[in-house]
Amino acid sequence: MVELWFAILCLMFTLFVVLAGWDFGAGALHFAAARNQAERGTLIAAIGPLWTWNEVWLVAGGGVLFVAFPRVCQSPFRRTT
Repeated sequence: MVELWFAILCLMFTLFVVLAGWDFGAGALHFAAARNQAERGTLIAAIGPLWTWNEVWLVAGGGVLFVAFPRVCQSPFRRTT
């Protein structure tokens, strides 16, 4: 069961990294890729509807990490017996 949760966790973070490339790339390159303000607006408007979808994978991955592996989220200063 631990392997299944680990696979789900890896899938969540991989989807975040892959899908976030679209947002981060367009945001970082919109000054170089667009020649004028209208083209910049078009580029930013193209990623607008997808902006928050990628963060869902990050939040879901954090939830999986907390639920499936609670010792990972445990405070390092708290001693367990």
